[in-house]
Amino acid sequence: MTKIEKYPSSSAKKLGLLMILSTVSAGMFFLINHVQNQKTKPTQIPIKVDLSALHPGSSLHVTNTPREMIISIPDGEAHSIGTFEVTMESHHYHESGIPRDGSVESAWISDLNDDGIEDVMFVIRSSGSGSYAELTLLLSQGKGFVIDQILMSLDASVQGYMGHDTITLVGNKIYRSFPTYSDSKEWRLDRQWEIQDGLEGKIPVKKAPDSNSNPSGSTMRLWYDNKEKAWKP
Repeated sequence: MTKIEKYPSSSAKKLGLLMILSTVSAGMFFLINHVQNQKTKPTQIPIKVDLSALHPGSSLHVTNTPREMIISIPDGEAHSIGTFEVTMESHHYHESGIPRDGSVESAWISDLNDDGIEDVMFVIRSSGSGSYAELTLLLSQGKGFVIDQILMSLDASVQGYMGHDTITLVGNKIYRSFPTYSDSKEWRLDRQWEIQDGLEGKIPVKKAPDSNSNPSGSTMRLWYDNKEKAWKP
């Protein structure tokens, strides 16, 4: 019996070639688009800028960051309370009269709202023994920015809070940590005790209630849930 080999017709060959080319083209489009997105996406490594030298009547020019800006405090205002101004010449943006209950301590630059554009978070440090922190955000919106204030109030379940916040940014997530205080008159372990305290003759236990400058409770760390507008453990 004669064996008959079947070969694809010319039309079938052309159709197969077109399908291969189409698949390759789609793959290349996806790869190029992915690479472009990776290039344009802002870094998730936050940049911290020290603004502690800022005082009434002075300005600081922030350069070499994704957000070049001038931050200033109007002349004649108190150092402990007042307003500050932000100017971004490259964006034709200027905002004055931004309230501050304390001094402008630092600025953090990162994409805080996940829109692919860098935002700015200002940390305001209150005067007095509590050193409470206040957070003011400059969030990108269209071609400009909107100002947002983060509430620093805590849930009733958080016990022993008396200020002394340390603010950090990991990626675009905001964290705050602070020591807790006890008003107990009973003997207890001093959870803030360090080796240096021992070298200075201090023992790792306490009996008297904590003063504002001498907490004995553990250090608590919370993160800010932007959707629920609340601080969470």
